[in-house]
Amino acid sequence: MDKLKQAHEDGVVLGLKEVTGLLPRLDVDVMLTTQPDTFNLFLLALRALQDEGMSKDKNGYFELASIHGLPKGLWDGVDPLKDPENNWFGYCAHSRLVFPVWHRPYLAQYEQALYLTMIGLIESFVDEKVKANYRDAAQLFRLPYWDYYRPRGDEVHFAGVTQRQAKQTSFPFDFSLPQIFTMEEVMVRLPPSNEIKLVKNPLYTYKFPPEAKSKKADWKDISINDWRRQTTVRHIPSGQPLRSDHLAMNARINSNREGEQQILVDMLFDPVYANFESFATNTNTTGPSGSLEDFHNTYHWIIGGTGQMGDPTIAAFDPVFWIHHCNIDRYFAIWQGIHPKVWFNANSPDSVEEEAFPLYPFRRSKGDSETNLWKSTPARSTDTFGYTYPDLQEASGPEEIRTNIRNKYFWSMRTKPWPSHTPPKGFEPLPVVNAQVFQYNQALIKPFFANTLLSAQTMSQQVQSLTQIASDNQSEQVVEAAKSLVPLEVSTSKIPDNSNATGATVAGSQEDHNPLVAVKESADSDVIREWFVDFVVQRLALNGTFSIHYFVGEVTGSVEEYDYSPTTAGTSHIFTAPVEACDNCGMQEQQAKIVQGTTALTPILMDYVQIGELESLSPDHVKPFLIKNLKWRVATVDQKRENPRHVAGLKVSVSSKVARLPLGSEPPAYEEYPEITEQIIANSS
Repeated sequence: MDKLKQAHEDGVVLGLKEVTGLLPRLDVDVMLTTQPDTFNLFLLALRALQDEGMSKDKNGYFELASIHGLPKGLWDGVDPLKDPENNWFGYCAHSRLVFPVWHRPYLAQYEQALYLTMIGLIESFVDEKVKANYRDAAQLFRLPYWDYYRPRGDEVHFAGVTQRQAKQTSFPFDFSLPQIFTMEEVMVRLPPSNEIKLVKNPLYTYKFPPEAKSKKADWKDISINDWRRQTTVRHIPSGQPLRSDHLAMNARINSNREGEQQILVDMLFDPVYANFESFATNTNTTGPSGSLEDFHNTYHWIIGGTGQMGDPTIAAFDPVFWIHHCNIDRYFAIWQGIHPKVWFNANSPDSVEEEAFPLYPFRRSKGDSETNLWKSTPARSTDTFGYTYPDLQEASGPEEIRTNIRNKYFWSMRTKPWPSHTPPKGFEPLPVVNAQVFQYNQALIKPFFANTLLSAQTMSQQVQSLTQIASDNQSEQVVEAAKSLVPLEVSTSKIPDNSNATGATVAGSQEDHNPLVAVKESADSDVIREWFVDFVVQRLALNGTFSIHYFVGEVTGSVEEYDYSPTTAGTSHIFTAPVEACDNCGMQEQQAKIVQGTTALTPILMDYVQIGELESLSPDHVKPFLIKNLKWRVATVDQKRENPRHVAGLKVSVSSKVARLPLGSEPPAYEEYPEITEQIIANSS
């Protein structure tokens, strides 16, 4: 323990292996339901790191988050340029081959800071038995992750085309952001007495310290509005920059889920992604269009929207950033487990150079030279830092890892034949409302929440009912309980109204539900076909973050409403800082760095097949359908629309993956259809 403490003070990342051994990181809902004392310590430690008094400490939350972008400045004096004037800014490793490895010591440093903080906090409890219990609980701690494809509740509705009257579609299970991130206040046992009390939730938002609001020089020349340096938010309601709309965010998470899940599974299983250069980053334009980095970029946009998570310069200040990146690291580790012998290409000079690149500013040993810093190969294994993931822990080799992923994910994918379309045992939605953090006032709340597996929408409707009943009875106690249960700043503005004009429920009939069945190319075919819309573009084309929004059907509404349109097929997010905020980005602008990415069209095309507007997924039917209906729009992170013709290097194309049944009997083939977008562009000229 003394070695770890000293290393931490010296700005060295060791991880927790030497103090607690090799332990699994867990999904956040698993952790809060099965390890309540450990989760309690996690929240206490996070509150302490976020405290204003820690804002100037190199291991405090503000300084650790700053490593990812702004404000400008060196972290603990680590200067890649060895510039006496400290002009270096931005350590980001985006659109580089080291992207997934760079974030590994970053997460380990954060995990290390939380662990040491909780060890110190344990001593502030009075009762010795309580201390002993918390010491045991601390030994289990590893940073939790958010598995995007673990269901969180029951049926959910979101914008879509299968229920035309309501302009929505549905799915039997809800994949929303875990409830712990959407609650403004939670119940925590506090020192010294260990009494459980209602406190501000440190996973809900982070409030910037006063110096972040006043030191404008540190944010100079950067388009960071003052409100973005006050408190972190997600999916900002129009005209309310300091508020979050979590229901709108959850609608986006659910509407994008199936397409992004398809891309992830392809990256883990398909041979075209079996080399590190194709899988790791979005700059390998000679390989497949997808990558872990492009996938990661999309989730930054899905989670944050115009809030901090959508902008790399300030994304790490949102507490969900770390849990999101923990899951990205998990997918990286799973891919490594499936391809244990694959690493940087020793025959490529660029790959060799990247492998040797120091992972600034993360020290492996005390000192200020490059030899003291972590590099990719020493950080290759999660074991080095003292953690693993259940997907790996439960498997003896690559094939068992593949089996684990099939069992966890294929049941909810229409492009994968699977015997059951319900979650496997151990992967069902967890009754998180029974967890300690949500024990607000059970005597008042429990009658209104008999069903413990509520979706975000159902929860919101229940809370509205509870609040109304409380108001009618003028019961301040019940009103306060309701306020504690669900954040009141969320709105239902982006959630489709689940009723027709007469008020009758639309959902319920067989044709209203999205069928959980694999859609073949045609009824009598032995082929499953997936469709994608791909892009290449100059990363710094707009000198900052921007998105490409894809539609299959009419485009309606303002830029702010693009992601909630029933015809939205998905979004590609180019996650980049302006050159004024990041030296890496500045160098990439000089190089006219090209990045690429992909968005799955299969889910919305299957929906059109379901309602009879598209005959099948065969090219004979899809090509003319897309020529008529595929559209795209470009917008900045501030929701300013840009003309795609004026975005440097932007090219949009369509591709398809063909897999023969039974899956795995032969490698899938990828086909390109440039004539589709060429005809679309010609028709619009």
